[in-house]
Formats: sequence, C-alpha cells, structure tokens
Amino acid sequence: MPTAHPCRDRARDVRDDRSGDRRERAPQRDQRPRVLVRPEGQAAGRSDRRPSGRPVAAHAVERVVTPLEGARAWVAAWSDGWGRHDAETIAARYALDCTFRSHPCRPVAQGREGAGAWVREAFADERSARFVFGDPIASPDGRAAVEYRAIITATDGAESTLAGTTVLRFDDTGLVVDHRDYWAIIDGDSGLAPLQEAAP
Repeated sequence: MPTAHPCRDRARDVRDDRSGDRRERAPQRDQRPRVLVRPEGQAAGRSDRRPSGRPVAAHAVERVVTPLEGARAWVAAWSDGWGRHDAETIAARYALDCTFRSHPCRPVAQGREGAGAWVREAFADERSARFVFGDPIASPDGRAAVEYRAIITATDGAESTLAGTTVLRFDDTGLVVDHRDYWAIIDGDSGLAPLQEAAP
C-alpha cells in the first residue's frame, strides 16, 4: 500500500516553492481556455438580456402595403389563377373575413371561403378565357378600382365577351377585405382591343 499521502505531499510541494510557483502559475490560470455555457435553447450570437424598453426602430415595424401595391398583387393573382383555373391562388389574396359581391344584384359571399367558392363555380362553366386587366386606380383610403375585359369560351363552346370594373378595399397587409364587381356580358367575341387601347 502507499507509504505517503498524495494530498500531504502536494501541500508540502506548494509550501516549498510558494513564491516562485505562484508567480509562474498565475499567468497559466489566466491563459486557460474558457468554456462558454449557454442556457439550453439559446443560439450562438444571441443575447439573453431582457428588452431594454427603448423605442423600436422605425425600420423594424412591419411595412404597410399601399392600396396600389395590393391592387397590383390582386391583378397578378387573378391573371395567374384565371389562366390556369386555379381558384386557390385567387382566394389567397382575400382576407379571411372579407365580403365578396360578384354583382350589384347578387347576394354577398362571406369570407375567403365564400370568395373561393364563387370563383370555382365560375370556372366550372368555362373551357378557357382570354383576358386583360387595366392599370389599377388607387385611393389613399385603402380602395382601388381595376377595369377588365375577357373573351370566355364556355364548356359547350359558346363565346361571350365580359367587360367590367372591380372596386376593392384592402387591409394594411394588402389582402382584399371588400370586393364589389360591376360588369356586363354579351354573346360573341368582341375582342380585347377596347381595354388594350386604353391601357397606358
């Protein structure tokens, strides 16, 4: 068995060389690598400090979508969705609690689901459509008007010309909260030229 106690031997060595050994060991302690222990779930580079309560910078606030931007996004969604008969792409531009009036004398459809249902029903009667949208006219109060014209081929092959204007109101995220359509339709192909000529 051991004849000396390792702890007492270590203590004696330290006392014998107290002055020199301490001076040599001091910088060694400072040079030891430090291990940073982060709380579980905290990512590198993130601080766990509480918010200071200072005002948030203006650029950090979510940007409001203007009525003109919302209207252009609406035109883009209809141009894409109508061409492919994809009602979901169109419905995504409407707020969940929107109101959708497809004609002044027809009942109002409620919500995104109601808007999507109307679009799907309209597409069910179409074989194809050619269409053009005018440049939106926007108002600072959240509204915009968009003129459109379309040549529609029904599932039975009959053609008709649809011309109208949609009046829209948007929320701050650019989604439609109110849709009002005003339109007329005649038999036959009257062309898209009248609206195309008026477009800038």
